[in-house]
Amino acid sequence: MAEQTLWLIAAILIVIVVVVAVLALFGGQFGPFKQWLFKIFGQQELCSQLNTKGCTNSYRPQLENEKSGILYDRIGERLRDPNNVDSDANKAMFGEVCEYLGFTIFDDCLKACNCQTP
Repeated sequence: MAEQTLWLIAAILIVIVVVVAVLALFGGQFGPFKQWLFKIFGQQELCSQLNTKGCTNSYRPQLENEKSGILYDRIGERLRDPNNVDSDANKAMFGEVCEYLGFTIFDDCLKACNCQTP
């Protein structure tokens, strides 16, 4: 009897953990999960935005200091203006996003996105 109770409690805990994980992943409202997902899939979004800025046609190192469309909370930082999420103050610069994704040199980030480099 005690063994059955233990298995029942373990099964309930597993179901709760799975439900919370699924809600967090698909809801995207929990900060750590949002950052984790961006760490995995964010390079595609970053490259898309860099390509829109014309980095595939010419070498654009100045993009490092330009604002991207990626919010600070997606790269593990607090929003600068949490009351106005769509504010430019909440958008990270391309260089900051590249650094978050592990590129210490901006040109390496450009290369990973098939942008032109010197």
